[in-house]
Parts: sequence; structure tokens; C-alpha cells
Amino acid sequence: MSTIELPDDVGAALAAAAAERGTAEAELIAEFVADAEPDGLDAFIGVGASGRTDPFDIHAERSTEAAKRRSLSFVAAGHSGSNRGGAEAEELLEEDGFGIDTADR
Repeated sequence: MSTIELPDDVGAALAAAAAERGTAEAELIAEFVADAEPDGLDAFIGVGASGRTDPFDIHAERSTEAAKRRSLSFVAAGHSGSNRGGAEAEELLEEDGFGIDTADR
């Protein structure tokens, strides 16, 4: 058994809670300690600590990384310039029978 020292007001609150439950103070403390075990997230925090102590500015990091990226010149190379939307394209495909199973006719 271990001995712990509590401030007077905390000790009084503990004694009152134990009396209210009809249990010993030590049992109540053991229950509190058992319930205070870290969950998965608490156990995980700090696992990948880098050791850096300087403040991290995500916006500056994103800007730096964006500047490093090369431009992809082929993006939009096959852009048709059409202003037709998806709904109109669906209608055109349906008119031509595209995607209709002949068994459904």
C-alpha cells in the first residue's frame, strides 16, 4: 500500500465521497486511478516526437512545398473548350443509346 498526501480540502472531499458511497477512501482512489488509464490516443501522443522546439507554421511550410512543386504542363492539354455540362453530356449519350443494355429494350 502506498501513502499519498492531499490538500486538506481534497482530502475532505475524498472522505465525503467515500462515506457517501459506503466505501473506503483507498478503494475510491484505486477506482479513480484505474479509470484514469490512458486511452489509445493518450498513449499515442508523442510517439513521433521530432525533438523540434521551434514553433511550426503550417502556412509557411505549405508555401515552401508549393514552390518546390514543378508545374505539370500537360494538365488540360486535352481540354475541349466546350461549355457543355455533365447533364447535357448524359442526355447526348442517352439519345445515342450509349450504355443501354439491349436486354432492357
